[in-house]
Amino acid sequence: MKLGPYIKLVRPKQWVKNGFVLAPAFFSGNLEISHLKSLVLSLVAFCILASCVYILNDLRDLEADRAHDKKKHRPMASGAVPVSHGMMLLVGGLIALAASLFLLQAPVPALVVILLYALFNIAYSLGLKHVAVLELMLVSSGFILRLLFGAFIIGVTLSSWIVICTGLLAMMITVGKRRGDLVQGLDNGDQRRSLSSYTVAFLDQSNMLLATSTFAAYLIFCTSGYAVARFGEEVLITAPIVLFGLMSYMRLMVVEGVGDDPSTLILSSNAIRLSVLAYLITFVFIIYY
Repeated sequence: MKLGPYIKLVRPKQWVKNGFVLAPAFFSGNLEISHLKSLVLSLVAFCILASCVYILNDLRDLEADRAHDKKKHRPMASGAVPVSHGMMLLVGGLIALAASLFLLQAPVPALVVILLYALFNIAYSLGLKHVAVLELMLVSSGFILRLLFGAFIIGVTLSSWIVICTGLLAMMITVGKRRGDLVQGLDNGDQRRSLSSYTVAFLDQSNMLLATSTFAAYLIFCTSGYAVARFGEEVLITAPIVLFGLMSYMRLMVVEGVGDDPSTLILSSNAIRLSVLAYLITFVFIIYY
């Protein structure tokens, strides 16, 4: 048995999104050895949960994926992984998730976040993915829930503006993905019926609105009493880095026509990687030095 298709089925490339779980610990300055176990287990728990959601979605969309020019190569749609094996992997993943949450001794608010993430994604797979705009909001909510989960695990309070920025950024990335889907024309009517409710012009205008709102919200955060008290006025120097990252993403999406696979874009674009790395390094100096 080849392991490659099974690894591909759980989408490890998509786990980069779960880095939002660690964000509260990083930005709170709470990166202590005593928190290491909790942080690792929380990241593992969300990776397992995300993989279970992907498997469920593939099982649900099996026939539609087989008729899709790109998704027909997915492990179960292509036959590389038998459907029965996919179901067993899903059950095994749910057991592993329960075990990780038990070892984590997650507080009740964190468990509520996990439950909401699961329910939102189940509802999405069962039909809400076809409802225009609502499906964008459901996908985006996953990033906010990751952020909240990480905050509840280590017991820190998040700035409202950071939660808002995260939601707006996630929405922008999701809109960019839909733009890529629409431009490439790979999704048929049954696969994602919500695409028929969008146009490239509408998605471009939406992304411009979201990018502008994201940067405005981030500027408000940088000048807020919360940010100045926690990080000092130096936090404002991160704003140009954020602007560079936002504009680089917009250029890649509109000029080069990419964006349908955000995880690959983040991992492969030098401009995006540079902006993320510069942002993190700058905050390391602001917080820890």
